[in-house]
Amino acid sequence: MTALRSSEPSIRLAVFAVMAVRKTFAPQHDFRPGPSRHLLNPAIVILDALIIRLAFLVTAVGLALLAEARRWGVFNASSTRARVSSPLAVILLDLAVNLQWRSPDRLQPFLVSTENAI
Repeated sequence: MTALRSSEPSIRLAVFAVMAVRKTFAPQHDFRPGPSRHLLNPAIVILDALIIRLAFLVTAVGLALLAEARRWGVFNASSTRARVSSPLAVILLDLAVNLQWRSPDRLQPFLVSTENAI
């Protein structure tokens, strides 16, 4: 089993080479992309990026307005002023992101190694 794992990349490369040679010499159909197809692919990518960005923006703003309306969250439930709660929220969010970024390095010695697992 270990020998098969160690030779897996070469097996995959060999299968890919055989398939590429077969497709080159015996294609299933005649592939002739037209000019409309070349223009359509970048348009789809750009449209997809715009839709995703707009969807995430609308979702984030909508959830923030919903949380404010229903008074969800620590700062909405407390009677702190906006001058105090806004910078404190930014600092706490930055701290949470920083802890998420550093936590894999700190937890690495405690994680179970799967290198020798079957």
